[in-house]
Amino acid sequence: MGANWQLSPLSAQSEGNLPNATPAAYVPRVSRGRPCLTRDRAAWAGTSIRAVTTTLTITTSAPSSIDADAVVIGVIKGQDGPVLAPGAADLDQALGGGLAATLATLGVTGQAEEVTRLPGGGPVTAPVIAAVGLGPDGNGSVEPETLRRAAGAAVRTLTAASRA
Repeated sequence: MGANWQLSPLSAQSEGNLPNATPAAYVPRVSRGRPCLTRDRAAWAGTSIRAVTTTLTITTSAPSSIDADAVVIGVIKGQDGPVLAPGAADLDQALGGGLAATLATLGVTGQAEEVTRLPGGGPVTAPVIAAVGLGPDGNGSVEPETLRRAAGAAVRTLTAASRA
């Protein structure tokens, strides 16, 4: 069965984000199922494609005190197991200094784009801590492309977990 298309008006918020959008512009929304009678809902009940907004903020603030849905920290693949990347020391201290040991116990290696979710709580204000692998520490610094890929892996994992 083919997809049915519904034309729905763009919201004022999304108009500025799309090129050549005008207030009268419409975007197609794919959905399948039975017809609905209200305009606010999809014309067909069932699966539909909708916009998802994710905000990623890079900060130098202490990770233990950040008011966010999740805090993402880097983990470097060390010779003797995972090593916390620079910037995670405050979070490690807030959790009692055993974060690297906890990650090693969970089987974290620090392999590039490996993501492990941990519960926050206690002295950490964010409910979720995501430890993302940055690969081996080659020359004491992490390449921007590696950070971009690690951030993408963390966002994909956290977004998929929030939908489940």
